[in-house]
Amino acid sequence: MLPLPVDAHGNVAFDAIVKQNKNSSKIVYSQHKDLLPKLMNDEKKKDEEEEEIANTTQRGLQR
Repeated sequence: MLPLPVDAHGNVAFDAIVKQNKNSSKIVYSQHKDLLPKLMNDEKKKDEEEEEIANTTQRGLQR
């Protein structure tokens, strides 16, 4: 039997299971967000920044 480590939200931390013994120094991609291309993540950040700038500009124009 193997004890299952959990994260702060109570979800099973599968990367902790894999990162034992010889694999402890290796990078493990165990979540869906780890598999997404970085370009998609960068696009989301860019969209959020553009929306924030647009909101700031709109508030400035309303004054």
